[in-house]
Amino acid sequence: MDSGHKLKISDRLRKFSPLLLIAVGLGVGALSVIAFDQTMHVTSQNEFCMTCHADNAGKEWKQSVHYKNPQGVVVDCASCHIPRDFVPKMVVKVGALKDVWGFMQGKISTPAKYEALRMEMAQHVWSRLKANGAKECRQCHKLEAMHNPDMPFVKDEHDAALKSGRICTDCHQGVAHTPPTKASVAHLP
Repeated sequence: MDSGHKLKISDRLRKFSPLLLIAVGLGVGALSVIAFDQTMHVTSQNEFCMTCHADNAGKEWKQSVHYKNPQGVVVDCASCHIPRDFVPKMVVKVGALKDVWGFMQGKISTPAKYEALRMEMAQHVWSRLKANGAKECRQCHKLEAMHNPDMPFVKDEHDAALKSGRICTDCHQGVAHTPPTKASVAHLP
């Protein structure tokens, strides 16, 4: 009778084990999705960016029109530096691991080290923006919404620039950060 009782228990376990595996799999999957989403959210916040960039790019951003403006609109770091579409966002996030590693190694730990890498960092961002048509800029700045009665030609100039293949950063470098050329001149003895 004892062995029959064990068969019944093992039969029950076999009967429920596929459901148990599915439940555990769904639970692990749900927790993984939540953890991934939270990681993406936290690493896209200004506070996270400022852990490495408070003394350099962060200071510049806080003096820029993207932070201080008459409308009180603050454009956060992610708006310009992290694409919204999933695949480009993941490419940028994975690339940022190299930046975090560089920070931990002290690559931008002094103003001089930061300035030495400024051009390389800027060119990296500009080339990414060039490749996607400055999509991050155009998510906020809409050509069709441009209206300045004092300078009506501005809309036409932007329209012509876009039609010719130029993008925002071809003309507007240094909107949120000091452009490399100006930074280099400013730090000459």
